[in-house]
Amino acid sequence: MNLLTTLATLCLASSMAVSSVPVAKPLLGISPGEFTKHFNAVARQAGSELKLPAFRVQRGWHRAVPSAGISVLVKPAAGGRALDEVVVLCGAAEKCFLTICMVALTLDDDADLGVLQRFVLARLGEELGNVGLVMSDLAYVVISEESYVALVIRPYDAGDAAGNRPQAGTGPAQVLATASP
Repeated sequence: MNLLTTLATLCLASSMAVSSVPVAKPLLGISPGEFTKHFNAVARQAGSELKLPAFRVQRGWHRAVPSAGISVLVKPAAGGRALDEVVVLCGAAEKCFLTICMVALTLDDDADLGVLQRFVLARLGEELGNVGLVMSDLAYVVISEESYVALVIRPYDAGDAAGNRPQAGTGPAQVLATASP
């Protein structure tokens, strides 16, 4: 499957997979440029050689390749001053855990990487079914297809009037139901 087809499928799947996850506000009010700077600082502090190039302010999806076979996609909100969605796309999840962790820490300094890793592994192992994870008002959704794995990160609003409530959860991280793609 070529990259364009994969990205089109991912965009469609991510919008369907997280359509039941209400969006209250842009991700942490971080712009694409701030996201890049913060990602690079987090990676440097972690001793990683991962690095994102600066994203231009434009509409639509922005894509960067921090390492071979791994893409980070960001979708700016209207005006480009904040992000609506971030996606980590890779051929195999075990090859992109470092990037997933760096993106999670970029968006939330207090992200529990152990919980996130266990969630991703459980989703890929089909132990959890079609659910997402909520930590610090961010929804993490794993989309797995034959040729790629994607982690979609979007804002989560627990007070949504539509009745979208977590199915199960304890402590600061919760598992929630999502619509299937």
